[in-house]
Parts: sequence; C-alpha cells; structure tokens
Amino acid sequence: MSVLALLVPLLVASPGGLQEGEGAQGLSRGIEEAVARGVRHLLRTQNRDGSWDSHNREATAHWDHASGQAALSVYTLSKCGLPPDHPAIQRGVLYLLARVPTHTYTIACQLMALDQLGDLYGDRLEELHEALLEIRGSSKGGWGYPGHSSLREDLSNTVYAVLGLHAVKGRGFALPRKLTGELIEALQAYREAPRAGTRGDVAGFRYDFSERSPTGAMTSAALTLLYSLGDLGPKLSRTEVRELDEIVALGRAWLVDNYTVTANPSGSDAWYFYWLYGLERVGSLSGERLLGAADWYADGARELIKSQHEDGGWRTSGEQVWPPKPMDAANTCFALLFLKRATAPSSGAESAPSVPVYATAADAPLRLRASGSGTITAWLEGVRPELVERYSEAGGLVEGLRVLEAEWRLDGEVVATLEGDPSKGWSDERFALQVTFTRAGDHRLTCRLRVVVPGDEREVRARVASEWIETEELTLPCDTLLEDWMTTYASASSQNLLLGSELDFSASSAVDRHPAQHAADGTQLSTWLFEADDPAPRLELELGKGVRANTVLVSSANRNPLHLDAWARLTDVRLFVNKDKDGVALTRGDDDLLKLEARLPKTVVVRRLELRILGREAGREHGLVGGIAEIELERR
Repeated sequence: MSVLALLVPLLVASPGGLQEGEGAQGLSRGIEEAVARGVRHLLRTQNRDGSWDSHNREATAHWDHASGQAALSVYTLSKCGLPPDHPAIQRGVLYLLARVPTHTYTIACQLMALDQLGDLYGDRLEELHEALLEIRGSSKGGWGYPGHSSLREDLSNTVYAVLGLHAVKGRGFALPRKLTGELIEALQAYREAPRAGTRGDVAGFRYDFSERSPTGAMTSAALTLLYSLGDLGPKLSRTEVRELDEIVALGRAWLVDNYTVTANPSGSDAWYFYWLYGLERVGSLSGERLLGAADWYADGARELIKSQHEDGGWRTSGEQVWPPKPMDAANTCFALLFLKRATAPSSGAESAPSVPVYATAADAPLRLRASGSGTITAWLEGVRPELVERYSEAGGLVEGLRVLEAEWRLDGEVVATLEGDPSKGWSDERFALQVTFTRAGDHRLTCRLRVVVPGDEREVRARVASEWIETEELTLPCDTLLEDWMTTYASASSQNLLLGSELDFSASSAVDRHPAQHAADGTQLSTWLFEADDPAPRLELELGKGVRANTVLVSSANRNPLHLDAWARLTDVRLFVNKDKDGVALTRGDDDLLKLEARLPKTVVVRRLELRILGREAGREHGLVGGIAEIELERR
C-alpha cells in the first residue's frame, strides 16, 4: 500500500482504540489514570513565569529550548483536553509570545501548540512559518541548529520542522515548490544502505550524516516525516510516490525487526520516551494497529503505566551523555502524547480531562477522599476496623466509634466544624466538605474527629472523656484559578531593565554549575545557589551603565508548586542599592511563588545592587542550600 493510500482513510476516520478482550477495560482505566496524573505533574511543574524546565539551561546554541519546552507542554496539555482558557495554557502562551524563537525545535513546537488552540494566533503562526523556512539548512535539504557552525542539519530537527509545517498546512501559507522533493533526497543521507533482515530487506535511519548506527527514535522520525510529506506540499510525482513507498517499506521492516517498547532500539535510553512518541506517530499516521505482529499501542501503554513515577511524571535514569540531564518535562510530554494518541486525526475538540480525585493511603486509620480543582468536595471515606475496636465501649450501651464532631482544616485553618451523633456508633457518615479556593497552587487538607473515649459511664450524654484522631494530610492542587501575578510574571521579561546590561557579579559562595551570573540571565530556569555552610549569603551586581529604576524584584530558587520547598526558603532578605548603608527589606505575599519586592523611595540611577540573605529555613531536599533564580529591575 502506498503512502498516499495510507493517508486516505485518515481523513475520514481515526484509528481504533484498544481491541476488545480480556484486560482491555482494565488497561483503558489504567491509561486514563496515568494521563490524569501526568497532566497534574505538568501543571505542578509550571514555573512562576509560565515556563517549564528545559534540559539545557546554558546560553549556548540551544538557548531557546526553554521556549521550546513551554510550547511542547502547552501542546501536550491541549491534546490532553485542557481548553485554551485554562490558566496553565494562558500562562504558557504569554511566556511564548514575550520571546522571539530562533531555533528549529522552538519554532516548530510553537507552530504545533498555537495551531492547536484554534484561530487565536493567526498572525503569529504566519510569522513562525516564515521564520522556520528562513532558517532551513544551507543545503536546502533539512534543518539543524542555526548559527552554530559545528552542527549541520540533522534528522531530529528536520522532522520537527516538518511537524510544524504540517500542523498549519490548512492555513494557506506558501511553501517552496520543490520542498517535498528536496526533503526526500536529503533523507537518503540519514539512511543506512538496505540490508537483509529477518523477513526481507531493511533500512533504518541515523541522527545525522555520520556513520552512526540507525536507532528506533530516528527511524520513527524518518517515517513520520515521510508520512507527513504525503499531504504537506505540492502533489507528488509518480516517481516520488514510488520512492517514498520504498523508503517507508524498508524503514517499517527495520522497526519490525528491532521492535521493543522497553528501550530505544539500538539507541541511547536517554531518548526512550522520544522513541515511544515516534512510535505513536508512525502508528497513528499509518492508521495501522499492528507493527508486524505487535500491538504497539497496548504494549507501550502498559510500559508507560509501569514506569510512571509517584509524582506523576516520567523520566529516564542511568548515565546521560546527551542531554546532560534527564528531560523530566519533555519526557512527561512524550509519554502523554503517546497515551493520548496525539497524532491521530480527530473530528473535533480533544476530550475533556477527567475530574482529578485525591485520596489518603488505603491503610490510613482515617481515609479521606476529595475531587475537583477550583472547587473541591471532600469526604470521610472510611475508618480502619482496629480504630473502631479501640474506641468501642466493652459491654457498654453503644457499640462502635462515637463521633462528637468533625473538624476540617485547610492550610492549617479551621474551615468547618460538623456535629456528630455520639448516641450511636459511626457507620457511613461522610462529614462532607465543599470549598472554593481563592488562591492557586497547592493546598493542604486534613480532617480530625473528636471521639468518645471508652470508660465506665452508662449514659452516653455524660461524655466523660474524648480525644482527637486525625487523618493524613491531602495535597490538593488548584490549577483552574488565574491570579493577576501569573499573567504579569509570564510577560515580565519585556519590563526587566537588567536585560542587555553589562553586569559584573560577586557572591559569598556558589554551588558548582550554579554561579552568580545565573541570578540575572533573563530566565527563571537557572539559579545562583549558595552553599549550606555559608553563614551570610551575599550577592552583588555591578552595572556597567546605570539604569533608571524604582523597583527591584527577586525570585527564589523554588519556582514551581511541586518543588516549592526543595531549596532553602528565604525568610529575610535585605537589598542595598548603590552606596546605601541601611538597605531595605524585601517583602512578598503569603504565596512563596510570589517574587520578593522592594520599592525604592524614588526613581534612581542604579549602578550597584547587593542582596544579603539574613534568614532562611531548611528546604525539604537540599537543606540550607538555597538561592535566587532571577533579579529584575523595573521602572513603574
């Protein structure tokens, strides 16, 4: 079957889901739960400025990968059913619009993300489309890292460029007339010579023009590109169709020969989740449920359910050659895009995400359950039999646990007290609570019961003794509330007067790979970290040219809800401007994601800034090691 023939049914029907049979229902339920947890992880790892962490935070040829990761996250969340007006998507888009992308991955991912949101960003999409064509490699074949002489075009950049172009193919943007033919020709440079496989000839694809071995990730990338070319540009000639069909057949045969969903075939496991997303694209674009004899989707889904971490994310482990660190956010996106069959055509909007449900441990003495996001409903789900037995009065008038009252606490404050009925033992009273959050981020919920302690009393109403038993704490993230600071922070880079200034830095101490320069590099993703044994952490900035400003903003190293208390919490920070000897204390609101702020008495020409950390509390993961993600100067 030719590439064009494979594409025809995709225009009228999407591929089927899991096949009927034993275990299919359970697997579907597992997939739904894994997606919900993965989405929750992405929401909780969105930084205060709307970004997500990227694997490479250095100012190198890959410097705008941060914007690329933000675009990939927005695209993924949209594919998982979040609407365009969801706060996480709004914040992510504002972050993207405040920056000018220059690299292939970033531009392509933005095309995919913004197109997914409908017709809100037509002008931006046209600009991105033109920019992507402009940075095409000098050979007029594929794409690489523009402006970096040591890196030629490569297959990974090229396939993402084609994915970006393919996303907006229906918008009428012009494409070079010879684009398809040139890409087919360029693709040959990445392919190994056809050779004998187990069932016939095979030919896999490598990352670049070198003699590297073919891998699953790159072979699936090449097939994605080939399937996409079938309906991307000008109509293919018969010769081009035959050539595509041959390349596709040999590439699919290589995947069948090397098929596995537990590793990246013949490649680095650092790119394992990237491989699975490539496998999803191949399966969805071809419309075929089986790869050889393998049910690729069911196999991959089972592996992803098993490998999901407790916090809901996915990440690689072991030695990392490149990327230098596991791509937590990117790998979570790749896993979710696989599970959602993101490349498969759909006839309408993505299905809405399921309502999140939270529960304490199944063996907890008191079990709590809650559901919702902006407004949550919580209830007491059950009590362990041993607890009931402990508080039951032996030989008394009443059997069972006698509840005097139930007290709900949210973020340490009592929000509801409900009366019990101690004239009878507890059976299934839920003591339900409903509360609407007024602040975004994580909230802590507990419930405690005041119960009668067994004694010699013969009258229940005597209540001679009572004590409290308490549930475990539930963490409830609120991700549907858009606060003013969120939109302000997402577009704040345009207001930062330090950007573009020549700066000299000095610090009392610095942890390896977290130098002082990271505190003013225009991003929340890199941090200056001081050492745990630094008795008086201090950071100083000297400006080569003075800047007129009246407001200083400081962001701590703890930059998203999931890791809010990972580094030391800065409790007392004092700012010294120019030659000021007294300094001014930086203040913030109750939310630790908010920036510390100092408003100067008047607008001055700032030539020197000094920050002194006078108070800190140990962080959950890193103790007394803490730091600053970004310092900003503004004139308001």
